[in-house]
Amino acid sequence: MVIFQDKQVRTLYNLARDPGEILISNDQKVAIQLLGLLAQEGNSDARGALTALLRSPDLHPMLREMVAAEVGVPIRV
Repeated sequence: MVIFQDKQVRTLYNLARDPGEILISNDQKVAIQLLGLLAQEGNSDARGALTALLRSPDLHPMLREMVAAEVGVPIRV
């Protein structure tokens, strides 16, 4: 279990990672974008959340690509 001090980051992380979603929701996309913005502003919890999402084995592949773009790393196929 990943724990973040920043409540906003924790909420966005949980929303982005929601394993109950079969299809990608707009909320998940927005959560990843907001985490990216927070990380760019220097929020270390947001950066950690993006890294944790990238490592999450059950994250939808398209969401993984979005996370990788926010982090600035290429996806290994």
